[in-house]
Amino acid sequence: MLADKIKGLREKNLHTWMGGYARYLFDKHVASRRRPAPNGPRHLLFAVCDHYEPGWGNASREVGDARVRTWTEGYPAMAAPFRDADGHPPRHSFFFPGEQYVPEWLEALADLARGGYGEVELHLHHDGDTHDKLREDIKTYLDLLARHGHLSRDPDGRLRYGFIHGNWCLANARKDGRWCGVDDEIRSCSRRAATRTTRSPRRRTIETNTSPNLRARENSAPGA
Repeated sequence: MLADKIKGLREKNLHTWMGGYARYLFDKHVASRRRPAPNGPRHLLFAVCDHYEPGWGNASREVGDARVRTWTEGYPAMAAPFRDADGHPPRHSFFFPGEQYVPEWLEALADLARGGYGEVELHLHHDGDTHDKLREDIKTYLDLLARHGHLSRDPDGRLRYGFIHGNWCLANARKDGRWCGVDDEIRSCSRRAATRTTRSPRRRTIETNTSPNLRARENSAPGA
């Protein structure tokens, strides 16, 4: 019984991150005891970051289309009745895998973003990669997302984005070297202003009144 439970936990890869998470909770607890008690209202934020993969499991295009349609039709219907203190519905972060790029899928997500229901960031699966190829691929995928109006920009036009690595192996973390290949991956991403699951403070040159991260289409040329 105990062996089965341990096996189940290992299959979920908890052993790869639970130690670091426990240290984070401890440090956070210690820091909170040193801070003065807050005066005034508190803001409660829920971060929902989804590995959004319509092509997961080598799905056919028809299956991928159906998965996207389920989200574009079902999510607004579910989320619309609920509003936060600022009047916004729940907004979902869709981390889209660059290697699964399909224009129609990104357009569907753009419609959701314009409706105020979320934003798109970069997800990536790769294997046996190199530093130079990774940097080129990230640039290519960001430009593809930007074609559909996704991602924020600095005032100088530089793209700002969030990043989640696939297959539990950011920065070549697996012992067998699979599913990455680039030891300095974090540095490569940081040079293009990425973070792993959170985003650094960003300025947007143009915003809609509903979307947190979608530029107006007429101002979203690739690489802008």
